Amino acid sequence: MKLALHNVFHLGKLLLLAINQDRNGKISLSSCELTCAGDKITVSKKNADLKNITHFAKQHQSGSPVVLTLSGKGVLQKEAVGTTPSALEAFNLTLPNSKADDFYLQWLSGESQRITMVRKEAADLIMNELSDLGFVVVSLSLNLGEAELKKAGVNLLLGLEVVAVAQPMLARNLEQIRAKEKLKGTGLITACLVFVTLVVNILLNATFSEKATQLRQQQNLSLDKVGKYQMIESDVVEKISLIKTTGWTGGYPLAFLTDRVMASKPVTIGMSQFVINPLTRKDSDERGVAYENLKILINGNSNDAAELNNWLHKIRSMTWVKDCELVSYNYNKESGRGEFMLALNIQDLNN
Repeated sequence: MKLALHNVFHLGKLLLLAINQDRNGKISLSSCELTCAGDKITVSKKNADLKNITHFAKQHQSGSPVVLTLSGKGVLQKEAVGTTPSALEAFNLTLPNSKADDFYLQWLSGESQRITMVRKEAADLIMNELSDLGFVVVSLSLNLGEAELKKAGVNLLLGLEVVAVAQPMLARNLEQIRAKEKLKGTGLITACLVFVTLVVNILLNATFSEKATQLRQQQNLSLDKVGKYQMIESDVVEKISLIKTTGWTGGYPLAFLTDRVMASKPVTIGMSQFVINPLTRKDSDERGVAYENLKILINGNSNDAAELNNWLHKIRSMTWVKDCELVSYNYNKESGRGEFMLALNIQDLNN
């Protein structure tokens, strides 16, 4: 029971991503997933031949925490001479003419003191790309082998110390992920308590159903009150139906979808209409209105068909886009621009 509660309130999954650049500049990526269940930590979804970070993103779930290690060209490692008390002092001895603020430093002290460093500009470029694809980097390590990287991931899952770059932003990311897991755990426990309460209420209701029936027979409810209750029930049913048909019951936040599309749009392309879950039917019969869920319609204009085509390819590469097609394209002689309509189909998060 204690172990189960620990798993509920602590981090349960991590993605491990290793990126290596050889002397010729060729980059190779490999990844796997660590999952903690009960007293076991399992390794799954191993990928040794990833082409790039976009390829990595397609293999794993967006929003997952990532433990990143960089090695090869651009990562410098030195053994510290003598007894050096800190990474900064070791850096000044190793690269006396360089600025420590330009590098991420990984310091390993003990019998052998070793400092490993990488330029912030190069590492930030990779971490920003992962962030743009929806992943949360919680740890950055340098020159870790496969076994060392797995050990670092296991230590993070268990809340133990990890050999990694000291970066406040990554520490905050890890704290936020752990806070979310605790919040989810609290919600799960609360839901379980509510469920147990409901079960107890059902059992009590069954036990005293006969007495409750006798009491209900003694009540003298007026027809007016009964009618009001029926009207309330009918109103609730209609609102539930409206919520379902408008696509408000789940999926991606509408602000996120709008932001992603607008951020990818070239400045020269104009937009006249942007509709999420467009209306497909509105009539006076009993069916009422209906909406086409998981769809976005975009109307706009462009003076460069090639630029519009490039934008289409950029939209299709987004992980949440199922497909995107050009519905229509007409040349407007008065404005001298092509008027188009795009249709985006959104991936269903519930599947």
